Amino acid sequence: VGTFYLRLLVEGNEVGESPFSLVTTPGPPPLLLSAKFASSLAAITLIFDRPTNRGGIAGTSGDCAALLVPSTLALFGQSPSCTWTTPSVLIAFLGQLPSILTSDLVMLRTGVVLNTAGTSYSASGVLSLAAPPPPPLTPTPVLAT
Repeated sequence: VGTFYLRLLVEGNEVGESPFSLVTTPGPPPLLLSAKFASSLAAITLIFDRPTNRGGIAGTSGDCAALLVPSTLALFGQSPSCTWTTPSVLIAFLGQLPSILTSDLVMLRTGVVLNTAGTSYSASGVLSLAAPPPPPLTPTPVLAT
């Protein structure tokens, strides 16, 4: 992303209007598609529409404070941790005494989560936290008499 100059040479001679100015712009940002409680209620899964740079976190795990705004982080309890299971799926493990509820807002820090090449606008957004998926139904056998 930026301005680059391209100088064309043919047999050592500059061609035409060389050097040419090339201006590149950032690509579209990753979009936060969903934020949902895990069935255990101990974590929140955030899903992006494309692979990301993992918010610049070295490795796969790190401090959620680098990724989430303070108002969201405060709802996650004491010392939550974030783990990228893939470049497009982030799991936020809630800390001690979380207070987040379904329909609370989950908001990303701007300028942090980019595409994998780091050449996009940053992901931003606010999503209402969705409830966990319902538990699977277990059939109950009934014996007819």
